[in-house]
Amino acid sequence: ANLHKVAVIRETDGVRRAATLDYSAIQSGKAGDPLIQSNDVVVIQSSGMKSAWSQVLKNLPIFTMLAYLR
Repeated sequence: ANLHKVAVIRETDGVRRAATLDYSAIQSGKAGDPLIQSNDVVVIQSSGMKSAWSQVLKNLPIFTMLAYLR
């Protein structure tokens, strides 16, 4: 798994959005903890998911990480 590229997908007001996180940086304390909500979907990229990952990020608007940080 690629822990440097983790997507959190959230639907707000009927719009699906995704944010890319660096889980390794979060785990080591170099980045803040994201605020994960009950219906969020977390996607961790693996070598077999490269094309799916690309499609997720291509088809969903990217929103700011500040929305997830406390």
